[in-house]
Amino acid sequence: MKPIEKLLIPISIIILFIIIPFSALVAASQLLYTNLNLSNIASFVQEYEIAAVAAVFALLTVYALLTDYIGSHRIFYSVFGLVLVVLPFFNDRFLSQFQSEVILLLAVGSLEAAHAFIIESRRSTISYMLLLLPTLAVLPLFPFYYLEFVGYAILVCSFFLFGSRRNMSVTELNLRSIKNTAPKAARTRQARKKTATAPAAAASTTSPAGPAPAPVPAPAPVTAPPTPPAHAPAPAAQAAPTAAKQEEKPKKSHFSLGRSAAKETISWDDVLPPSVPWPGQSDYAKAIQNLDFSIAPLYPDVKGAKVLSNPFVKIPGNVVYSSGNYGTIFKLQNNGSSQALKCFTRSKPDLAKRYYAISKQLKAHEDENLAFVDFQYLPKAIRTFRNPAIYFPVLTMQWIEGTNLNVYISEQLKKKNVLDALASNFLQEMIKIRNAGIAHGDIAGDNIVISDAGKLTLVDYDGLYVPEFRGLKAEELGHDHFQHPDRSAATYSARLDNFSILVTYLSLLAVSEDPKLWSKYNKGDQDCLIFRKDDFVDPSHSGVINDLTHMKGRVGALTGLLNDAISHDPLWQGADPQAVAKLQ
Repeated sequence: MKPIEKLLIPISIIILFIIIPFSALVAASQLLYTNLNLSNIASFVQEYEIAAVAAVFALLTVYALLTDYIGSHRIFYSVFGLVLVVLPFFNDRFLSQFQSEVILLLAVGSLEAAHAFIIESRRSTISYMLLLLPTLAVLPLFPFYYLEFVGYAILVCSFFLFGSRRNMSVTELNLRSIKNTAPKAARTRQARKKTATAPAAAASTTSPAGPAPAPVPAPAPVTAPPTPPAHAPAPAAQAAPTAAKQEEKPKKSHFSLGRSAAKETISWDDVLPPSVPWPGQSDYAKAIQNLDFSIAPLYPDVKGAKVLSNPFVKIPGNVVYSSGNYGTIFKLQNNGSSQALKCFTRSKPDLAKRYYAISKQLKAHEDENLAFVDFQYLPKAIRTFRNPAIYFPVLTMQWIEGTNLNVYISEQLKKKNVLDALASNFLQEMIKIRNAGIAHGDIAGDNIVISDAGKLTLVDYDGLYVPEFRGLKAEELGHDHFQHPDRSAATYSARLDNFSILVTYLSLLAVSEDPKLWSKYNKGDQDCLIFRKDDFVDPSHSGVINDLTHMKGRVGALTGLLNDAISHDPLWQGADPQAVAKLQ
């Protein structure tokens, strides 16, 4: 304790005797001992001007704020005590008993709410809420004057009875309380990483939570070519640094998705222990508000970016742009360039290997200008307040301006030529992707983005199939209203999109021919176009299939093909997009 703080103790004792004369305390204790009647103690307390005493405590608070008290979490306790000291002074002077109690409860309730909102420590929140108990006990049972004693006790304790935690800032308190809740396996693994002296030692570390997946030969080092023009996607996969490299001086990261990355090698052993719980959307939403804290030093361009709020959500300050089965999307801006940051909320087997294989396949076909956007997989990139000892991976990719397919159809519903052009463009893009041996895995309205110029881009690559995944099972099954009813995890090949392409293409042509079908069958549902899963499960009783069957031209022919596809397996070759294009 500092010398000046030692002086505060006798000062506080003196002030206590000013508030309650020593003789009154003796008499009150005797009365309490003999009668156990607490309500009579107030009669021994002399009248005084509480405002003067409150002023002294205000000076003490000012002193503390001018030292290391600034930013300390104990300010909440001091303010709580000061409120209880000051408010009773106004009782029976300027306010009635009822008014005083209402104002007191509002003030205390506001303090409790502010504390719960700012302080992440559950232990501190509970202890702070316990201050309500003496307040509520004194308020109805004892004279209002006793609140001054309670407030005085709380105020003194806030200065002197916090030990080593009393000077701790709010941020430090939050981090300490969160770190203590981290899984033991994760904390042990983190400690081992800090003591590692060589990359080989870090790579050979086994997670205490269980053995790491069997290592596979790492691909050859990847060299990324120069940055492309701003209007064109720039495919490149960022290699994952080894655990030991993360402890070195931060390297240059490439937030703008440029291709000037230095040579790095992928370390498949750098995985999270299976026992580590993945953050949820709310965890990421809180962490993303402070990129300087949440983003690892290895990625300074991401750390220095600006987080943009979602203008389409009425809640002020909402930064979540979209969320799906496996992640949450945020929008960042840096040097005039906008990027999407995807934070994963669920684990996948071999997450890093999957995205490396996807990026490598897209890079191999970059000259074909497929309807994909370039991305970077950043391992150990973001941490949250719930578990700051663990960094989780993210994806960064170019932000695509436009509207999803459902919104675009609604806006262009009466423009037949626009919808016909979109349908033709969609089918041609799907044929190019199919010829590249790639399948998106989740063709749906909210995964197709249309720019103002009509350019089509596919987003959300969690279910993507590339030739390296041959023999594996799908990690997700896509939107029900676009998928074959018999699709399963084993349904995983380059023909994975056949059925959903046919559903989407047929929907576009049908709505183009008869716009009324949109209001009749879509009804504002963002999860479907004009078909739903029930239509595929029982096509004979489907209203939309019955309506389309009676339409002439390609719509009627394609509806017949859809019925055939439903009766075959999900990967039926007869529904290939090339076959759909030839159908007249």
